[in-house]
Amino acid sequence: MLKTIAALLIFIVWTPWCRAGEIVTLGFFDAKPHIMYDKSAQKVHGALVTFLSMYMAPEMGITFRWTEHPFNVARQLKMIEEGRLDGAALLVWSEDRAKRVSYTRKPFAWIRSVISVKQENPLVRVTSPGDLSAMRIGSASGTFITEFMRDPAIKLIPVFTPEPNSQNLKKLMSGRLDAVYIQDKSAMLSELRDAALEGLVRVIELPVPPSPVHVVFGKAHQRLVRRYDKAFDRIKGTQVYRLLLARYMDVDGL
Repeated sequence: MLKTIAALLIFIVWTPWCRAGEIVTLGFFDAKPHIMYDKSAQKVHGALVTFLSMYMAPEMGITFRWTEHPFNVARQLKMIEEGRLDGAALLVWSEDRAKRVSYTRKPFAWIRSVISVKQENPLVRVTSPGDLSAMRIGSASGTFITEFMRDPAIKLIPVFTPEPNSQNLKKLMSGRLDAVYIQDKSAMLSELRDAALEGLVRVIELPVPPSPVHVVFGKAHQRLVRRYDKAFDRIKGTQVYRLLLARYMDVDGL
């Protein structure tokens, strides 16, 4: 299967596409390994950036342009509603958000919610909200919070920054937090690797189903949604994205 998908990727890259015309501006936040922002170069890269810019955009006959710097989810939603952005590159589906933006039909990935604690923490498994009731848990402002994590017994402390995960891990290691909540296990593993914290921090999966993540567009851009959906099906987007993600990490453990 992987050989077949690899061949598909090569075919997609070298197929002579029509010239991209329309420019579509997408908002983003730092979400390793999907999207990573290089501050010094002021450029984005990552599995999702490659997927959208190199595979989806040519198939749609457009060019995706990224904002000059990352914005948190709340800011992106507001900018889309105001018409300052055409869409956002990565958004977990929720009924409330679907009233504000138009989701593409198929998610490019499914993500699993986790928390991280220091290795010396006795917590090794979470079965109920009560397991987390005495902990200060860092989260990202505006991120989607699962029903499990919205339980009154759980205390979430949001951080208001486009790079919330790295900030919260620093707070965890300094003792200002007891745990860090991230809805995407791949993001947590990537952050730990880049911060050289593997072996010092334990990742614990939460007892909730995986969540779908989508590219979204403004309500005024239904035409883009339809073009995206058709292009996604043509290139077998789910398989292509999984192979791109595998360039950054072991996808079998997600």
